[in-house]
Amino acid sequence: MSDSVIGKSRVVTSKFPENRSHIIGVDLDNVCFPHTRELRPYAAEWIAANKRPGTTIDDLVEDAGWFAPEWDITPDEFFAIERYAIERGFFRDANPIEGAVQTLQGLAEKGFVISNVTARTQHNNSTNQKRESLARHGFPNPEHVLFVGDHFGSHLKSMLNYSLYIDDSVSNIHDFESTGIPFIVFDQIYNRELGDRPRVLHWSEVPQLVDDLLVRTVAPPDRSRELHRVEDQCIMLGKRAEDISDRIAALTEQQSELHKQKRRREVKAVKK
Repeated sequence: MSDSVIGKSRVVTSKFPENRSHIIGVDLDNVCFPHTRELRPYAAEWIAANKRPGTTIDDLVEDAGWFAPEWDITPDEFFAIERYAIERGFFRDANPIEGAVQTLQGLAEKGFVISNVTARTQHNNSTNQKRESLARHGFPNPEHVLFVGDHFGSHLKSMLNYSLYIDDSVSNIHDFESTGIPFIVFDQIYNRELGDRPRVLHWSEVPQLVDDLLVRTVAPPDRSRELHRVEDQCIMLGKRAEDISDRIAALTEQQSELHKQKRRREVKAVKK
């Protein structure tokens, strides 16, 4: 076992096997766990307290896009909501998408190594919470979690040179495609622009696609010697992403305080 430090997080990862051709990189948010949909109750609380008083969960659509613009919030506000939720155990208490555990267990039994590769969030507690949730629900290889930057730096996934990825991010899919790495698109409302690329609507469809994309094709060349160089790059870029995230958090808090002050002034003006 070894420690991999991405940004300010310390993540325990298991040793990579010599044969890299059997590693499947699996994203977590909105692939293994219903991230955006399950964020709704926390989002309703945060929006009601900081932006639109009286907002309830019924005001927020379930099938929201990337950063949930349908909730009439900005990306910065989405991150603020995410931090608010994580402080209350959001990832720790998350329940997996139907079929995820069973499917990945089945692939592991066939000899595939499952690597949980996810974007780093703006709150350090997410690290342990995600690992605890993976272990609690019985995901294979729960100790092998690699955090690659934040939501803006997850393109680093392709640099790990796994044999296949299961992901929902449009930018990641384009990155995998440009580097010739096989992938499976996990269907979400925001990635349907990708058209006829390999896609699944449910985890039960994954094993057949894995068979089509890997078992019946030539495995990619082994580049395990590049792993340390790539991890060093992940660390460096992760630190930069952490600095940016901290700045965004500070600006978001300032914006929220200014909004509250404005509301108080408006209330006082009405009373006069």
